[in-house]
Amino acid sequence: MKVELTREPTRDGNAGILLKRELGSVERAPDARYLQLLFVADRAWHVANFIAPKASDGSVIITDRYVDSTRAYGAASGLEMRWLTQINSRFPKADMTFILDITPEEASKRLAARSDKREIFDNMKMFRKLRSAYFRISKGRDGYHVIDANRSQDAVHGEIAAITDAVLQRK
Repeated sequence: MKVELTREPTRDGNAGILLKRELGSVERAPDARYLQLLFVADRAWHVANFIAPKASDGSVIITDRYVDSTRAYGAASGLEMRWLTQINSRFPKADMTFILDITPEEASKRLAARSDKREIFDNMKMFRKLRSAYFRISKGRDGYHVIDANRSQDAVHGEIAAITDAVLQRK
């Protein structure tokens, strides 16, 4: 089985490149709807140029962020969940989604230790809203796994690997 790793926003799609620039504009936060439409444009490029071709050759695709991440960030920015769901409705559904649950305090601490480069969403108020949005999105849905990410990377990786192995064994 071939495994392909990818992420959103992309680093090589035009919308992904523009998104990274906009996300780094901490002096002036871009309009939330504008950002969401950029995420959708980047996802359309990503699905057409990477995800669909790799999936058609039988690869397992692991992506760091996808539709539900966009929905969570949009909801945390005050946008309507119905609209966010609608603009993302044509994309392939994920078989499994892992939500890495981390307290806002721990997220802030790790971010500060990792980099001094901040993005517009990197603040405690947004971290709290995001955590709540992710819980609303995942509540009671099949294929969603909430992982305690306050633990070590090895512990988090081990739990994700165990769940993934169990699901792939059933297929």
